[in-house]
Amino acid sequence: MQTLTLTCRIKIVCCLLLFALSAMGQKQKSMRITYKVVYTYSSDLAPRHDVSYLDVQDDGVSCFYSHYFVRSQEIQDSINRRGSVSIDMVSKAIAPYDGGQPNFVYKHIPAEGKLTFATYHVDWFKYSEPIPALQWKIEGKDSVIAGYHCQAATTSLRGRRWRAWFTLDIPVSDGPWKLCGLPGLILRATDEQGYFDFDCTGIASIEIPPIELAKNNYVSCTPEEAFKMEQERRENPLAFLNRQFGGQQQFPDELVRKADRSNNKEAKKKFTYIERYDLKQISMKYWKQEG
Repeated sequence: MQTLTLTCRIKIVCCLLLFALSAMGQKQKSMRITYKVVYTYSSDLAPRHDVSYLDVQDDGVSCFYSHYFVRSQEIQDSINRRGSVSIDMVSKAIAPYDGGQPNFVYKHIPAEGKLTFATYHVDWFKYSEPIPALQWKIEGKDSVIAGYHCQAATTSLRGRRWRAWFTLDIPVSDGPWKLCGLPGLILRATDEQGYFDFDCTGIASIEIPPIELAKNNYVSCTPEEAFKMEQERRENPLAFLNRQFGGQQQFPDELVRKADRSNNKEAKKKFTYIERYDLKQISMKYWKQEG
């Protein structure tokens, strides 16, 4: 049996290393769907407007996230790198992106059939669950959205009734937020009360790095714990912040006044949530942080 010379071995190792480095920097052809998004979180509050992206790879892995949120974080990071800046300066710079939602929905991550939800509220939190097996009823209604012929379908997900319009011209079983499972891409979706609305404004072919969970120091939780945290953050913000900071933080008077206005029974009745989890079994233990 012929043995390889040292020179040949070195060449093979170098080739493998170059291949690995090339693969690490490789970009994948993906599809980016842009949605104009409207969220109404309380009947007392004006709707919040956002622009979100759904990036979908050829293998079906996808990520739905707020362009406004990502852009506001980029601006804050850029300003902070300059050194000492005022909160007022940062607030003015990110004001155009104020409606950005700090949520990321990954489908088929960490594995096929799984969904990972990541959100930022002082810390990064995440949970994984099965991709919802939605029971869709296809209706006879048609529409044209972003230049594509679409059909309407309805379903329910965790306490909210949805109508979606999907196109068979793009046979991708995905859509905004956690909505998916139709024989074509969802280009528009709205709940029956009109609180949450996703409307496609464009589709483009792009090349991006492979989609993977962003590298952050996550606090792992269950879907129920994440919902409870969101509920507490909105309905009792001081309690939420005290939990986050261990009661060691002094908060501005305006935040205290705002918290007092929201922390009453009448205000709480007016809050709306895009989905609800059963909280009967939950105990608000604190969550385990990962590296």
